[in-house]
Amino acid sequence: MALNPIRPQVIPLLPEWSTLRGFRIREGLTQQELAESVGTSRTTISSLELNRSIPSVSLALALARRLGASVEELFALDELR
Repeated sequence: MALNPIRPQVIPLLPEWSTLRGFRIREGLTQQELAESVGTSRTTISSLELNRSIPSVSLALALARRLGASVEELFALDELR
């Protein structure tokens, strides 16, 4: 993964942020941009970030690929981290 010299590489995550949101912000994407890049809606991304829904396997894989992370990094349960 190439480093972007303009964007900071380390952004501290607030406790209420899901890991998905942290990865999205690190990539400099809005919810809408991420949603369009993986073929879903902005409201789905919002629900995932707020831990109000669970992604399908295909969506979880698409998000992980787009954000350069593993599915486990994006969606692991807190007690498993």
